[in-house]
Amino acid sequence: MEIPCDHKDRIYYHEAGHLLVLFLHYKTLGVFPATVSLQKRDGLNAYIKIVDIEKIESKNDEENFKSWILYSLAGKAAEAILNGTEKTAVYLLLKRLHERKSRDLEIANHYAAKVELYKKKFIL
Repeated sequence: MEIPCDHKDRIYYHEAGHLLVLFLHYKTLGVFPATVSLQKRDGLNAYIKIVDIEKIESKNDEENFKSWILYSLAGKAAEAILNGTEKTAVYLLLKRLHERKSRDLEIANHYAAKVELYKKKFIL
């Protein structure tokens, strides 16, 4: 059952989802959150500014790409939890990818393509 939620709550959960993955995967990603803003900017409702970590050199490998996919989708996953739509969220995300309505999904798709290229180059 979908639970109606406040627009601001949705934004807070969304950004918190991204932030949680950044904290848990910063070594693989090679970046760390520098700023979290819940203000509108450049057509976005909110954003997280990230900075490269000089001491941690991120790799352009499958693990790094999969972490970026996880980071990109974390906001949508947090929204699904808030809305109580976890069971249908994957279908809805895939539908939205084909509609090209989500920047997060486009980023995840970009890194999924990189995973496939990496596998072809190094595994096959």
